[in-house]
Amino acid sequence: MPLNLELNSKVEELDRANSDLANLYRATQIATVFLDRNLVIRHFTPAASAFFNLRASDVGRPLTELASVLDYPELQDHIARVFASGEQLEHRLDATGDERHYLVRINPYRDGGEVVQGVVVTFVDTTGLARAEAQQKVLIAELNHRVKNMLSVVISIVHMTGGRRPKASSPRWWNGCTAWRAPTTCCRAPPGAR
Repeated sequence: MPLNLELNSKVEELDRANSDLANLYRATQIATVFLDRNLVIRHFTPAASAFFNLRASDVGRPLTELASVLDYPELQDHIARVFASGEQLEHRLDATGDERHYLVRINPYRDGGEVVQGVVVTFVDTTGLARAEAQQKVLIAELNHRVKNMLSVVISIVHMTGGRRPKASSPRWWNGCTAWRAPTTCCRAPPGAR
């Protein structure tokens, strides 16, 4: 195959790969920023613009020079920790000014030789999960409250009866109750009783 045809084929393949990557960035809507070792922006997804007021002309600028809408003062320390360890770091950002919650993942960016050349910072919106967790806490607290109340009632009944079978003066349905002898048996009114 002539060299020009092979070169054109490789350029078309690279264009397709870049187009696929750009479409992936838009489709996932995950804010991602690629930084080198000096925290210079190498690339970013469109969704990242909402966090750092990024424009295409910001590629090549240090991230530290840009204003951020996030309350995340530990970002530089976390990035330094990823450089030092070579391991992923996750951090939860609780409600921001717009009441959104995010999971920040900072991963090492490795070259072909597995050398850490930078970091990839992603912000995943976890607002739905945070709201579900808050609702779950409310429901668990309510359930605990109800169980404690029910146990208090049961304990009061046991104390009032002295742990004995009720007297004959009790309502008629107590006469057939076996719960005082076998805790697994339920108290039921005998047939025909009200």
